[in-house]
Amino acid sequence: MNITIILAAGEGTRMKSKKSKVLHKIVNRTLIDYVYDASCDAGSDKTIIIVGKNKIEVEEKFGDKVLYKEQKIGKEYPYGTGYAVQLAVDEIRDDDSVLILSGDTPLIKGETLQKLLEEHIAMNSKATVLTAFINDTTGYGHIIKNNLSHTPRSSGKHIIDVNQAECEIANNSFLPVDMAVTDDDFVSLDASQLALPRKSDGSLPYVEFLRLKTNSKLYNAGMGCFLTGGGEETSYDWLEDAAILVEGDVAKIVGHGAEAFVYFYINGKAVSFSDKQVDLSAYKGEIDLKATTDNGDVTKLKQIR
Repeated sequence: MNITIILAAGEGTRMKSKKSKVLHKIVNRTLIDYVYDASCDAGSDKTIIIVGKNKIEVEEKFGDKVLYKEQKIGKEYPYGTGYAVQLAVDEIRDDDSVLILSGDTPLIKGETLQKLLEEHIAMNSKATVLTAFINDTTGYGHIIKNNLSHTPRSSGKHIIDVNQAECEIANNSFLPVDMAVTDDDFVSLDASQLALPRKSDGSLPYVEFLRLKTNSKLYNAGMGCFLTGGGEETSYDWLEDAAILVEGDVAKIVGHGAEAFVYFYINGKAVSFSDKQVDLSAYKGEIDLKATTDNGDVTKLKQIR
């Protein structure tokens, strides 16, 4: 079953209004109307709305079309997305696919959510996050898609407090293989920016910590690959699921169950995979890689070369 959880308990304080944020209107429809319709268009079988002080108003709007879970507001109660979602856990089975949406995102489209669900199911993912590239990121949170290992010259230690054994160059996912990471690749390495307060209007602070410079070779350099030390034998037995590995111009399947993958596709077209590897030297720009088994299992990778 496809289940949608819509987070709608926000009070809209930054909007300087006594009306609940999700109940404000655009073209004579509330923000949450658009989100609910998009989830239905995506094929949601059951919708759960997390409500707060707006419980009565939201219930009057949707009636018995959805389920409601109330998020108590106050210093004595937990706060945040995780707690809000947890309120609906009794309505979810282990084999359900759960779509978590914010009730104040009226521009989200049903077809976008449908593709997200299809990709999530096809990849047999534990969790999938929908992100977007936008020109002006002011006020938005950021998703770092690539693993990154770097020791700034100024500090002599890694920029984030992580397990040192997991922060070696061999675990970087940037391409190409000979790519190095230096201080000059970043706009800022000032980690104190992560503790900046909100702006006077309540919006998020502008954080340049770990932001890549647009002239860095790392910028848009690809994701989901492994960078090895060059020539050394590397074991990928730790991978619980099979994944596509790109080393230089060669793609292959590694990890548990890799031997079961017998078909390989580049940009939707089948290519020879008889020797369990594929030559990518002729491909430039963005490419979609996919491998499948006889049983229909799929692993995918998008890369910019």
